[in-house]
Amino acid sequence: MENLRDSKFDEKLDLVIDLLNDNEINIHKLISNYQDAPLVSKLLGLDTTITQQDLNELEQKLAGNEHHKDFRDTISFARNLVLNWLIEDAIVILAERNDLKVNHTGKDGKRELLQGWRANADPDLEFTLDESKLWVEVIANFPTANFDSYWEQSGEFDLRDYKLKTLKDKAKNQKTIVLGINVKQKKFFTFQIHENTEGVLGPEPKFGGKPAMKIKFPGGKPTLQSFDNLPYALKNITRQKIYKPLREGKELEDVITQYFEVQRGFCVVAHNTDRNLIHVQYKVTTDSLNLYYVYAQQATDNSVVQIPVDHIMNNYDFGFQFSFNHKDQILYWDGSVLKHHIEYNLVKKKVWEQYLDRETKTMLILPAKYVPSLQVGRISEDFQNIL
Repeated sequence: MENLRDSKFDEKLDLVIDLLNDNEINIHKLISNYQDAPLVSKLLGLDTTITQQDLNELEQKLAGNEHHKDFRDTISFARNLVLNWLIEDAIVILAERNDLKVNHTGKDGKRELLQGWRANADPDLEFTLDESKLWVEVIANFPTANFDSYWEQSGEFDLRDYKLKTLKDKAKNQKTIVLGINVKQKKFFTFQIHENTEGVLGPEPKFGGKPAMKIKFPGGKPTLQSFDNLPYALKNITRQKIYKPLREGKELEDVITQYFEVQRGFCVVAHNTDRNLIHVQYKVTTDSLNLYYVYAQQATDNSVVQIPVDHIMNNYDFGFQFSFNHKDQILYWDGSVLKHHIEYNLVKKKVWEQYLDRETKTMLILPAKYVPSLQVGRISEDFQNIL
């Protein structure tokens, strides 16, 4: 047989094996459970006895995959398919080690090389924790000649063909995420899919010019975290949180807590204990392990936002305002942006003096339309029912 070595593929395989070894997963043992284990070992070069008969078998097994091959030959297509299996199985093993039940929902879940007509469009995995379920679509990112991470370079990720539509349909009834693995950096991101998730469909050179949906990351870049944190993030995302009745005397606290932990999801809320931060009641940790300091206030009318002037001393990340007279919405703003505008429009330019409380001069009473960076978050009907 001719030499089938491919240096670019070998580099990718080495990165995957390194990721597996870091998590005490033996590639030989893993592959031994695959339906097509002998052929897979030969494709990866772990067994160097590949023959023309093996290649003929490979062509037969993968017949009908022309659309998915793009510009790749059958061997390259098969090798990259197996790399994806290995990454996906590393995720499964870590999840199962941490009490998550996992169901392989793709047709190739038994790790069998399939003809094109047998493929399906379902997400790759379904996780279950205490009866709560989560759909997971796995994508992977390897270095290229131009940059280490396409996701960080471009600020977006791709989903093939009409995969986004499938995920959005799943999201109507069950939590659904895209889980992106940056193999070289040994990091990952999670991106929740909603019914209103948008993307731009267009030809993608990486896929031979075939359609791909480009979806931008909030803020322009993915929030990557260590692969070591993956099982904890998946458990936090999968865990179902239920709205609870508001406690008397602590209504606003319960609104804010449940807004983050249930309405927005994937968050943990704790009381702020840093006394150097005035007005900051909460610390919010996301599934990506980002920490935000949050200020919250209750109002009777969301047409105005009353802000203490001493917010000029604050360093909180986001401020929130909720009114029980407007149960379908919650207002929020960027803390640093508001601080800048108080300094500029009130202290320096004095154009906001007209909005000062006349008696105390300690409170700004701003019409909502003048609050910089103000956003309106929508409250779900389920949440409204307990308010």
